[in-house]
Amino acid sequence: MVAVKHELEAEIDKWKLWFDGASNLLGNGIGAVLASPKGQYFPFSASLGFDCTNNMAEYEACAMGIIMAIEHQISKLKVFGDSALVIYQLRGEWETRDAKLVPYHAYIMTLSEHFDEISFHYVPWDENQMVDALATLSSMLQANQNKEMTIHMTMKPEKSWRKCMGEPSTPTLMAMPCPAKSFEQATISPGWSRIIVNT
Repeated sequence: MVAVKHELEAEIDKWKLWFDGASNLLGNGIGAVLASPKGQYFPFSASLGFDCTNNMAEYEACAMGIIMAIEHQISKLKVFGDSALVIYQLRGEWETRDAKLVPYHAYIMTLSEHFDEISFHYVPWDENQMVDALATLSSMLQANQNKEMTIHMTMKPEKSWRKCMGEPSTPTLMAMPCPAKSFEQATISPGWSRIIVNT
């Protein structure tokens, strides 16, 4: 019973991250949602202004979410995604053979060193719909409301691992019309934006 209690307490302290990438005829977008142990939700979304595969978009989304978790100084994190390939590669159960994905995998492994505990879990698409919607929205860059909020458009693959490879990156911010009544915009680090749901 004591061991079970300690395990439950350990789980309570962990933050959760859901991520998803979307690639369609209109563009490429990524979404991620951080959830605190107290039930607070922090959604993020970004548009990718470069050609990429769906798997690259999934890795971009995962990297963005993990970077946000680091910015929040989170020490224990459970990561959820509906891409079996990305999740099982990050868990080390599947080999990363695609040359386009190898740098992403290596970069996320480096990011993972910032946490005391981090784990990766596969979830079916129907359990990941909120993040899927964010990613799809960012890929489309279309809305019909009069309010504005700023979302990030990155013109090259994930900037941080590109810097590790000696390549500079200049992020671009794009304002898109969409409902902003229940959101607060705040810059979290150069290039990325944070959208906080007010509760």
